[in-house]
Parts: sequence; structure tokens; C-alpha cells
Amino acid sequence: FVFPDYVAAVRPIEMLVVRKRGTTELKYTGTASIWDPPPADRADMRGIARRVGRVLRADYGYAGGFTVDGVMTESGFLPTELNSRMGAGIGRAARGVPELALGAINRALIERVDVDYRPQAFEQLLVTGADEHRSGIGFLMVDAVPDSKQEQGVVFDDGTCRLVRPGETPDAVVTWDKGSPAGSVAVRPDPDRVAIGESLAPLVVAGFQVADRIWDLGLPPFEPAREVRHLPA
Repeated sequence: FVFPDYVAAVRPIEMLVVRKRGTTELKYTGTASIWDPPPADRADMRGIARRVGRVLRADYGYAGGFTVDGVMTESGFLPTELNSRMGAGIGRAARGVPELALGAINRALIERVDVDYRPQAFEQLLVTGADEHRSGIGFLMVDAVPDSKQEQGVVFDDGTCRLVRPGETPDAVVTWDKGSPAGSVAVRPDPDRVAIGESLAPLVVAGFQVADRIWDLGLPPFEPAREVRHLPA
């Protein structure tokens, strides 16, 4: 967020982008705050956001929220896209502070409303909220539309996903529902039952596979990006 005298940087948010297996076609399926990059990468990503914000303010008179998208590579974070607007990642981070009127604050910044913003406190509130209250969802639009909402509890078991058994607590819920204009399938993990710090994409892919198997949705096989191991300096 670009304030008149400060650039507030939130924490990194994972974009759940998966690949159709055997192709170069990528699919955006949502966001999550479960994943944690290494501390040095987190600091670098936030530093990039601050530098971009300062340029936006100095060169273009920009104010308000923006996002920097990119890819975590073996050599570190590689920015690929600048969104000069509020992005989905900001919304995911703000879920940790539901009482914060983020849209109103953003609009006030854009309109240059003279308010005691306290940007450093604002930044700390968002970062702490996102770190302490993790969440995420993977979703896809599908051609098939159910007569009524379908829902199943699932368990993640050693890299795979299966239906919950009697007496078990589900790790996630998969749903097939009416979307707009077609159907939608979603994987909603319970943040208290998944490994904090790990990418959510492999679990979302596994959940899609179960949904396809039980409801015959005709989904292609997906695969998540591989885990990055940084090259030595």
C-alpha cells in the first residue's frame, strides 16, 4: 500500500497456479496464506514491494494498494507482473483482520483524503493477522452443474487424498456447486489440519482428483509446481 510518506508491505501470499500435466498450460485456482518462504526470501519479496511502491509514488503519483506477482526460483524471487490495483493476495492477507475496512482505506488513499493513517501500525496489523490466521482455497469452473450442492470431507494421506472414513476428522472439504455461469469445484483445507509453511498447491491438486473421481467432472490431470531448492550462493 502506497501512503503519502510510507510504503506498507504485507506478507507473501501463495498463488495456487497448477499445470495441466504434459502441457505448458497453467491454471490459476486461488490463493493461500499457508505457505511460508524462507525468511530471507520473505524479506526480499517485501523489499521488492517497497521499492516498487516508492517508484509508483515518485514517478506516477500513485496511492493505494498494488501487488507484485512472481515465481520463486532456485535463485530467489523473480517478479513477473505488477498489478496497480488491489489484488487477490491482499484480500487473502486481510482475512486475518476481518474488522479492517480495507476497501474504504484504499479508496481514501486514492482520493487523497487527509486521515491519520498510521501506515506502520496498519502494516503490522495486516502482517500479524495474516501470519496468525492462515487460510486458502483452490477452485475451478467446470462445465457440469449439479442439481444441488455436493460436499465431501477428505483426508490427506502421504501425498494423496481420500474420502473421510467414519469417525475421522476431515482435513478438507471438497464441494461441487452451481457457479456463474457454469459449475464450480472447490477444495477448502482446514488450516488447523495442514502443515503450516508448506505449499497448499499439492493438496489442492489431490483434492481436485478426488472430486473428479466421485462426481465425474471431466477434469484434466493437474500437477503443482515442484518444490524449489535454492542453488548455493
